[in-house]
Amino acid sequence: MYRLASLCFVLYRSEVWRPSRSGVGPPPQTAEPKDTPMTEWADPATIRERQTAAVTVLMTLLALDLPTPDWHIGTVYLASADRLPELEGQLSGPHYETPETAQAAIDAWAAHFDATPNRRENTSPFLRVKAVIDGVQVCVWGNVPVTKKTRKLAAVAA
Repeated sequence: MYRLASLCFVLYRSEVWRPSRSGVGPPPQTAEPKDTPMTEWADPATIRERQTAAVTVLMTLLALDLPTPDWHIGTVYLASADRLPELEGQLSGPHYETPETAQAAIDAWAAHFDATPNRRENTSPFLRVKAVIDGVQVCVWGNVPVTKKTRKLAAVAA
């Protein structure tokens, strides 16, 4: 009995025979792991350089007399050389609770950027305006629900 158990153990360890989940048949085939990662990351020096560029643009924007969003520096970690650092401003809080105040804030930023506000989809409640300043992608957005009035404003702007 001991020899049979030892033989089964040796066969099991050598992967000649292993029961499948059902207990019968050869082991299921698995894909070979890939050596290349799905996402390549930037080195620390590049990340610091991108963050510094975004902060420098942020300092310039903070000096302006424009509505004050909550700022976030994003997407600085990807290795792609053509990827711009992103500076994102969300208009939130008590000053932008109504669609009118949020719309006015977006319009102020759009005038400064000389850009037209848009939505990701026609039904999205989030209105945004984008610009590239000194190699930094800047996006300011707020919650402006789609209404008849905002549809008319979007139609006039287009």
